[in-house]
Amino acid sequence: MLYPDRDRSFTTRSANSDLTFDLTAGTATGGTTRHSSLAISYNADSQSYTVAKGEVSSSFGQADIVADNADELVFYRQMGDIREYLTLVRRPYSGLPERKHVALGYWQRNIVSSDRQSMDLATFVYGLPTSTGSMPRSGSAGYNIDAFGVVSQPGKEPRTLFGLGTFNADFLTGDFTTKADVFEQSLASEEHSSGVNFHMSGAGQISATNSTFAGTLRYDGLYGTAVGALEGRFYGPGAVELGAAFSASNADGMTVSGALTGQRDDAVPIRNLALTNLQPGVAVDILGTVYPEGSISLNTDGSISFRATEWDYLGGTFTDRDRVAARNVNFDAWRISNGGRGLAREDLTVELYRPGADNTELALTYASFGEWQLTYYDAARDEHFPQQFIYGIETPAGLIAARTGTARYDGVVLGTASNAGQAYQANGTSRFDINFSDQSFAGQLAIAATHGSDRIDFGSFDLSGRLNALGADSEASINMAGVDHGLGTLMFRFYGPSAQEIGGRFTIGLPEGTANAGWGITGVTVAKER
Repeated sequence: MLYPDRDRSFTTRSANSDLTFDLTAGTATGGTTRHSSLAISYNADSQSYTVAKGEVSSSFGQADIVADNADELVFYRQMGDIREYLTLVRRPYSGLPERKHVALGYWQRNIVSSDRQSMDLATFVYGLPTSTGSMPRSGSAGYNIDAFGVVSQPGKEPRTLFGLGTFNADFLTGDFTTKADVFEQSLASEEHSSGVNFHMSGAGQISATNSTFAGTLRYDGLYGTAVGALEGRFYGPGAVELGAAFSASNADGMTVSGALTGQRDDAVPIRNLALTNLQPGVAVDILGTVYPEGSISLNTDGSISFRATEWDYLGGTFTDRDRVAARNVNFDAWRISNGGRGLAREDLTVELYRPGADNTELALTYASFGEWQLTYYDAARDEHFPQQFIYGIETPAGLIAARTGTARYDGVVLGTASNAGQAYQANGTSRFDINFSDQSFAGQLAIAATHGSDRIDFGSFDLSGRLNALGADSEASINMAGVDHGLGTLMFRFYGPSAQEIGGRFTIGLPEGTANAGWGITGVTVAKER
């Protein structure tokens, strides 16, 4: 990659940090990050490189080489007050194998004036992109990744970052996720830091028309948490390698910029990124309205395994032999029967709302819900205990904070309405209006319940609250017009690499003085971005 056999030109995206430093104190005084287009070209006759970004360009020839070893090729040149470095990485700094189709580089321009220095650092990848015809559109792949970049915080020493991790791609759904453990080193004192909370993670979508991908990124390091963007593409035949530039920042002035390269690696475990393209065996957590909480494993042979954390007797494995008629065409249902605990029989029925295009009501990809129902049979009683739960492929923690703008989600509701021993099946619709920029939301639940021929229309309930952008659940207050206090809460979280879907569980109590006073409603809702 470093010395092509002929003239080459590459156009790519770079992550740029514009930083200023106090040289006496050895600390940063300010900084910004951004992404931009960058061009790098190679002249085979002179064995020189030219890099250009915006209106600025520089050429580096053989006379400018200051380091040429197995790890990197480094150029240095000075023009007046401007000192420039171009570093082209031969072998990933983490020690991973050399890339064949993509390489990482960084172009640094320093201007020193007395005890102050400004630095423009562009970190980028370049190489031979995967052609449209060679780009996979089915299957999944895992990649090892190596990352390099710079971290800055006003009043602190600037630091370099080195990351080692994995990248997972689902070519059928067009989703990806990535995560790397990070090691940081001070540029001034060479002090280094690492730990369980030093990492970077990202997720997003692969283009359906070319070999690029883009998404959001979260960085956690010594100076705190920053969020931003990641832009990249696949390289080589069949997308055997990849590269990306990333940047992040926070309100305290912390900035992060860097790049990563990856290579397909069969040793990297394949992750399930969507419910519609499951690899062999996936276990996802379930969150119930009351209980159980546990996990559900969805298997490609059509069976499911259901486990409750504190209620072992509620679990079981359901195969095709256990399938029974579901409530409608949008559900799949299984039932197993057990004796014991002094009962003639108890049945455990599990129904799952079907994800994918076959669902005629709401075609979900990343989240869904279900209902388990335990039925006791003996000489004195037949008792039914329905409980709903949500499950799915959650948005990686903290990436919500990197998303901006607004979005509307529309969905469906499933639950149970109860009063004085009566239990009705509750159904309805949901709407969420999310403002990612200011981390707020509003919405509505519309719920009705039926039992045989009886029907109760509970009307509409208003939702409002603030997002828990760096955590899991966000809490919504549930209110109704004409009532001066909350009627309950809804806890929800996002699903999908870019928060394309929502799943939540709620509890509502109707007090005296309201229509249908005394009724309580528990249930779940799933919603999809419009």
